[in-house]
Amino acid sequence: MTTEQQFIIKAEALRDFCAQVLEKANVPSEDAKVTAGLMVETELRGVDTHGVARLAGATRSLEEGKFNPRPNLRILKEGPVHVLFDADLALGYVASAKAMQWCIERAKETGFAMAGVRNSTHFGAAASYAMMAAQENFIGFAATNGPPHLAPPGGYVATHGNNPSAYAIPAGAEPMLVLDIATSVKAFNLVNKYAREGRSIPLGWALDEEGNPTTDPNHAFSLMPFGENGFKGFGMTLIMDVLAGVMTGSRFGPRFTQGIGVRQVGHFFYALDPELFMPLAEFKANVDETLRAAKDAPRKEGVTRLFVAGEPEHDQFQRRSKEGIPLSPWIREQLETVGREFGVPFER
Repeated sequence: MTTEQQFIIKAEALRDFCAQVLEKANVPSEDAKVTAGLMVETELRGVDTHGVARLAGATRSLEEGKFNPRPNLRILKEGPVHVLFDADLALGYVASAKAMQWCIERAKETGFAMAGVRNSTHFGAAASYAMMAAQENFIGFAATNGPPHLAPPGGYVATHGNNPSAYAIPAGAEPMLVLDIATSVKAFNLVNKYAREGRSIPLGWALDEEGNPTTDPNHAFSLMPFGENGFKGFGMTLIMDVLAGVMTGSRFGPRFTQGIGVRQVGHFFYALDPELFMPLAEFKANVDETLRAAKDAPRKEGVTRLFVAGEPEHDQFQRRSKEGIPLSPWIREQLETVGREFGVPFER
């Protein structure tokens, strides 16, 4: 077992710890439970960069008054299939869960519903909210924007965020299809992880201050969007900036503040009922068929299994739910520190 995997904690204990810390930071009990639950669900799926690693930054922003622990979430506009929330600088988890839940409840009546959120903060992993819809047999979509990290193709100064989006589609016997992607080759969280470990990053992840590709994570000035010459990734980041930022009346592009306490983020969600087009059982059976076409395809020599989007995370969720969540020494130290600050002991 590697050093990165030697500290194990059960999901229930980790959720309880995170919720207690958030409550000590003046977050109401229900909001603390929602936020802690989403952070730990992300850990269970193996997406460690967007799980409890966000706790220390969130509590710091709450203490500094950048995030609002007790927000007044308001509906600014509402119609039969749409709503726009003002999050009042809430924890993004709380505002986003509320928005997607609105979509789900309204889609049960109309077959489709969408929600925008303005004036919010980081919401963790986009997949969390898309999966909320898929668990109710809807096709779910979630997107957010953020401060500039990506340089446009041919440039080297970051102008737009590494804006992620996620789809989740219910299946039958197969696990749901979940695609959660940002628009860079690799995220800054991973670049920072390499820097902490004293490792070089692969060429093609980032540009330095002069616009040259760099392998030194400490000189990563802007991220490179994915796809040939970056056009696909940067095109997608612009789309998500418009959906989540421009359309919701949030900050967008270069209008953001930088740093941990990024505020006035925008989100966009929808839930779509496949029964608008065909019976649910038929839809799920057909989704299973198309997933199996990929999974059962001929494999190259040395490849033991073919995966589809969301399947590695599903496997991690099953494993970590039984065996516990491995925490890196860096994350464990962060949790111990934030626990001491708020008088909540962290126990392995």
